[in-house]
Amino acid sequence: GYSHTEIMKLNREFVANFLYPEDYGFVNKAIQQAMNYVNERPMEQRPSIFMVFYNRCLGRDEQILTIQNQNIPLVFDEKNLPYVFANIITDISHLNPTNIPQAVLLNKATEEQFFMDSKNLQLRPYRSIFSGRELEVLRLLIKGYSSRKISATLNIRYETARTHRKNILAKAQLKNTGELIHFVLVNKIL
Repeated sequence: GYSHTEIMKLNREFVANFLYPEDYGFVNKAIQQAMNYVNERPMEQRPSIFMVFYNRCLGRDEQILTIQNQNIPLVFDEKNLPYVFANIITDISHLNPTNIPQAVLLNKATEEQFFMDSKNLQLRPYRSIFSGRELEVLRLLIKGYSSRKISATLNIRYETARTHRKNILAKAQLKNTGELIHFVLVNKIL
């Protein structure tokens, strides 16, 4: 990791060198889309809007890491437009996330969520792809429940629990529960 002093000393140069070169354009486009969205919102909503990026960066040893960067506005001008941000950066490489880079914009005032990835560089509203029952199964999967424990908890057949699990993975276009947990976290599904 980098120390606070190192980051402050390097300033803009740090950001330019920290972001993985292939993700730099996406992050800039996501910021532009977010600021366009903020400018279109009523002034009272603007402090409640923030963005979470999932992208690659270069560690001190030039190792490629996958990070979650929570970009939270702290200081606003007279039009309630943010100009100072806190960036909370977490290494999520161990989750082996897919579909990187991507970003989620959250408007806490309206509870709206928007998603953007490298395949679609426009913010688009997030809509749940899961049924109510699938969300129940998903909550239990996230807690680490097996299909047997899910079937007992929800009072459904074991095969039904397995079918729900397969359907959830298929709808999310994922291969395993590890990818699913990342998908749920990234998209703030639960």
